[in-house]
Amino acid sequence: MSESKRTLKVFLCYAHSDKETVHNLYARIMENGVYAWLDTEDLQPGQNWQHEIRKAILKSDVVIVCLSREFNKQHGYRYEELKIALESGGYKKLIRALWRLVESK
Repeated sequence: MSESKRTLKVFLCYAHSDKETVHNLYARIMENGVYAWLDTEDLQPGQNWQHEIRKAILKSDVVIVCLSREFNKQHGYRYEELKIALESGGYKKLIRALWRLVESK
């Protein structure tokens, strides 16, 4: 009996000021055969972005929260993303505060 493997689905939550670093993480995740959902890659013009983000979080196996100094300084939809992740899968689904963006200065 062959067992089919399902691809792990990851949602990346981040501050937009960290976009370049998070995109590098996204590329590395995808290179390793894991499907990562990233707004700049997966949202299409004209889509209802709030609906698409919610759908992506609910379909994900894991939400990676990319913490940085800027994460709490900026306002944005990422707090709603965290709320959706916590309500849909709780702490089993959320990887929090495990990755800190390193500044290249």
